[in-house]
Amino acid sequence: MTAAPPPIDYLAGLQVDEFGSKPLLRLPVAFYRAWLGLAELGHTNIMARVHATVESVVKTILPTVLLSLAVASPAFAATDFEYTAIGTDTGGAWIKLDGHNIGATSSTVVSTATGPDGKAQASNGHCQSWTPDPSGAYAIETVCNYTNPDGTYSTISWCPTDTSKECTGKLVGVSGAFVNKNGTFSVQTKPGADSATDNYSGTGHWD
Repeated sequence: MTAAPPPIDYLAGLQVDEFGSKPLLRLPVAFYRAWLGLAELGHTNIMARVHATVESVVKTILPTVLLSLAVASPAFAATDFEYTAIGTDTGGAWIKLDGHNIGATSSTVVSTATGPDGKAQASNGHCQSWTPDPSGAYAIETVCNYTNPDGTYSTISWCPTDTSKECTGKLVGVSGAFVNKNGTFSVQTKPGADSATDNYSGTGHWD
């Protein structure tokens, strides 16, 4: 009589131990067929040793695999941070129309963010700012593209017409460790060392 092979849990994609509930990694097709061959020949002692070996390997390797996956995950998978930055205008065009300043500027930004572990990381960015509809709630909109050793990300921010209030924005991951990540941040602006620079500071959060 041919012994039935261990049942397979198709939902979990795992080989299930017929003598218990502990899951094992699914056996390759070739090994599975070999198992059937051993059963047909009645080599139950060999089957028991193979079964024990597979279970021992799984118990030994699986924790190491899970640990390596955890270490490979970005350290800032969900992180609050603080930052300071200096922006330098590189060009722009403005016109005063119907009592409103309308135009756009380009700038470069060097930003330094500090996470909860106290480690700081610098990013270099290129930004474009423009004035939206004068009748709207925002005075300036800004889009930036940043690069740092971990990858690239972009930001968009909106500054209200009430200059006493801080600007708010969104973070969008683009490449490297930032892929599929999003977040939010706030911006406070103060005059820089000269008319071409601004100092920025604020807080943010990567989801």
